[in-house]
Amino acid sequence: LAEEGVGYDGLARVLAERAVACVAHGRELLDGRALAVLGAEVEGALRVVRDGRAFDVAFRADLVERAGGGLRITDFKTGASFARGTPKTQAKRFAEHVARGTKLQAVAYALAAGEPGAVGRYLHLAPDAAEDAAPIVDFARDAADAEARVADFERAVATLAQAWEDGVFAPRLSQPALDVDEPNRACRTCTVSDACVRGDAGLRQR
Repeated sequence: LAEEGVGYDGLARVLAERAVACVAHGRELLDGRALAVLGAEVEGALRVVRDGRAFDVAFRADLVERAGGGLRITDFKTGASFARGTPKTQAKRFAEHVARGTKLQAVAYALAAGEPGAVGRYLHLAPDAAEDAAPIVDFARDAADAEARVADFERAVATLAQAWEDGVFAPRLSQPALDVDEPNRACRTCTVSDACVRGDAGLRQR
């Protein structure tokens, strides 16, 4: 908070209390067992080859551990799970996110491990999440649908890399719905929003 210039009295305690709730939830999800931890905040990279081109994907994993004879690499989330519904629906939603390129970490982790039985996963620290939300979403390298997920992952990485090279990451100043002329809510947390023309309704419409 000091580094960000936020000096509200009592805010640090509020954030700490919220963090305690998330940590407690994480302990519940881990079943209180002793973890065979190999590292935390581990940096790594994965080379993805698609259509004759190679792309390097860098990442930082929150937790790396040895579990069930293989590596398990976890990304902690402090929000509601993106996978809700029955296990079948949860798996479908995860697959859709991978194909869209919005949830690539778990697949990247499992592939970067470079060994059979490796698992990449998301662990959602959300004590107040809906009951039908999956707190843990796994991608196992040797799962039945792994080949399809890897193909979707590689396609998404190649598409994003090409977009990066083409310079198409223009800011989205409006909400995704085309019939709504409303500033994108993501702009509220943008660190350079003060220098943006997002308040110009005419520009948003164009």
